[in-house]
Amino acid sequence: MVVARGRTGRKPTPQERGSAAKERRRQLGPPTWSGAFSRGLLAATALLLFSVLILHAKVGSAIFLFVFALLLYVPATYYFDLWLYRRRVAKEREGKR
Repeated sequence: MVVARGRTGRKPTPQERGSAAKERRRQLGPPTWSGAFSRGLLAATALLLFSVLILHAKVGSAIFLFVFALLLYVPATYYFDLWLYRRRVAKEREGKR
């Protein structure tokens, strides 16, 4: 039995590579507030569970910490994602020149 290693097909043409980059750009669109809220909610919930189960904090103080963390995490994740998105777009534009 003969096993071929590595790439066995033809190399993609520049036109095919360009369409793959466009498809990837469409998938990785600009950040949204709903996405930032989802990630912030997940992180704040993890912090709530950690503070109640591991640190044995009172539920009232843990809920206050949850709300405070949610108010911090949502805008922080949105603007961090926006920064990453702008950086990625700038690199793609620079590569085209």
